[in-house]
Amino acid sequence: MIVVAVGANSQWGVILKTLIVEPNSTPLQDRLDVLVVTIGNFGIGAAILTFVVSMIRWTSEGASGEGWDGTKVLQYLINSITIVVVAIPEGLPLAITLGLAFAMRKMMQDQNLVRRLEACETMGSATQLNADKTGTLTQNRMTVTDAYLGGKQYGEGDVPPSDVSDAFASMLAESICVNSDANLAMNENGTVDHIGSKTECALLQLVEDLRTAGKGNLEESDGFAYYRGREKHKVEQRYHFTSARKRMSTAIGMHHSGSTQGTRLHCKGASEIVVKLCTKQMMADGTVEPFGADDLKSAEEAITQMASRGLRTLCIAYSEMQVDPSTLDPERPPEENLTLIGIAGIKDPIRPETAEAVALLRNAGVTVRMVTGDNALTAEAIAREAGILVDGDDGLILEGPVFRKMSRAEQEAVAVKIKVLARSSPSDKLMLCEVQKALGEVVAVTGDGTNDAPALKEADVGFALGIAGTEIAKEACDIVILDDNIRSMAKAVLWGRNVFMSIRKFLQFQLVVNVVAVTLNFFSACYGLEELPLGPVPLLWVNMIMDSMGALALATEPPSPDLMKRQPFGRSAPLVNQEMWRNICVQAFYQFLGRRCWGSTSTTETPNTKRFSSTPSSSTRS
Repeated sequence: MIVVAVGANSQWGVILKTLIVEPNSTPLQDRLDVLVVTIGNFGIGAAILTFVVSMIRWTSEGASGEGWDGTKVLQYLINSITIVVVAIPEGLPLAITLGLAFAMRKMMQDQNLVRRLEACETMGSATQLNADKTGTLTQNRMTVTDAYLGGKQYGEGDVPPSDVSDAFASMLAESICVNSDANLAMNENGTVDHIGSKTECALLQLVEDLRTAGKGNLEESDGFAYYRGREKHKVEQRYHFTSARKRMSTAIGMHHSGSTQGTRLHCKGASEIVVKLCTKQMMADGTVEPFGADDLKSAEEAITQMASRGLRTLCIAYSEMQVDPSTLDPERPPEENLTLIGIAGIKDPIRPETAEAVALLRNAGVTVRMVTGDNALTAEAIAREAGILVDGDDGLILEGPVFRKMSRAEQEAVAVKIKVLARSSPSDKLMLCEVQKALGEVVAVTGDGTNDAPALKEADVGFALGIAGTEIAKEACDIVILDDNIRSMAKAVLWGRNVFMSIRKFLQFQLVVNVVAVTLNFFSACYGLEELPLGPVPLLWVNMIMDSMGALALATEPPSPDLMKRQPFGRSAPLVNQEMWRNICVQAFYQFLGRRCWGSTSTTETPNTKRFSSTPSSSTRS
């Protein structure tokens, strides 16, 4: 093995460099920018108008012979600055920070590890969720339940088959053992742990089942037959699985009398792709026969039948060449003229809570899409079981290569209809996310692989799987789902909406006070009062004490389940909507004029009330 690149020049380094980008603003930041500009303009306008009116009165008084007092100009300027200070909700940053921190702590209890604080609120605005199938919608506990071997199909309960020869079982076991990176291990409880790809572990378990059934004369080492299979065959060349090739191959030497007599290449991968590379077929008795058009049709029918029941299908094949394995091209595997061994149908049960979580998200206005590398038939079956596809729905099932070849306009047209993106690659997931964001959607994406990192970074909220996810995926994400469960993502939506509503409640609470204070000081200045009713001390009390306590109370309110019955706020919803402005105006009117309208002439007439006053006769009735 020769090292050709390290650090930033390695494949991991290249992926990590793509993640070093300027972060985009979140929907909350965009809304706050608009609100701050609006409030700032209002405060500055009121301050300027107050100063102008005061100066006009001062000039008029001076012109009429009442005398000029330059200190009044300074007082008017201070009054105007005070109005600006009153207008700005200084407690808003505290309210937002408290709300996000409280939500982050509570989300941890719901299996959401928040890495970026702003993701708490952003998830409340999410309109799209692009979810992986394996591990998120399903349990990621795979078992070979069906198979197509030697031209015959075996259903659940018939695997491993009892009517195959030892020669056939031996070749099947050899192909699975050497062409795999996964492992099985016995734990302290006496059960088997799966280490590595769950798909490969399901195949390795099939080898153990063959040994238990007495097929193939399989020997064991350290308690497992696949250990012994790997010990007997040295791997000469390995061609790893890629999302482009959709298959994995391993070359071993064929030995006879202690010398290498050629190369055997074992191949496994997407069934509809690998089966078309086969020209021969191993029969159940161990003989090899030509693989013609009728045989191909029979194999494809078996693939369709298994995929329609939600099974992941993998084709297992091999080829023998009279060449030295050391002469093989390390970049181009000789994957032609293969001999079909069989097709495995692997079942990955859907999580019991998946359908309920998908229905909850749908009722909340969040569209769930499944992005998977499985073929369209398998993906459709799982999507229907999960509730992503329902009867009467016009949802579209599209394959990654088809979506990839579309123009941007065509992609935008179909993006709103796609419910399942099958045979997709990580680049397809990234492309779909970019198209959805261009349409104004707030997008959440799940991912577990290293190649998912760009999509996780591009999304408004990136979810990495805590159990199955790689370190690079976790580094790129905003939230780590500790249990790899879509139900936890629904909880994240609930808490995100709660944060947004808490911020709205605080704004309505504080803006009422600010509007009253600005209006009162403005009219007092216009009326000619030398000292404003709300001076520095009351304003400091309002901004630093009352607002802080209000922020603490409102930010720590628990979420209501009714939040999941509302539509998402989206990217364009204002932070202060029309209903809130109406409430602010009505409450401000009550506070500003209510005492006069209802006949109260003094604050001392109101029990249990304290007020600011400069007179020593101030008292409190109780």
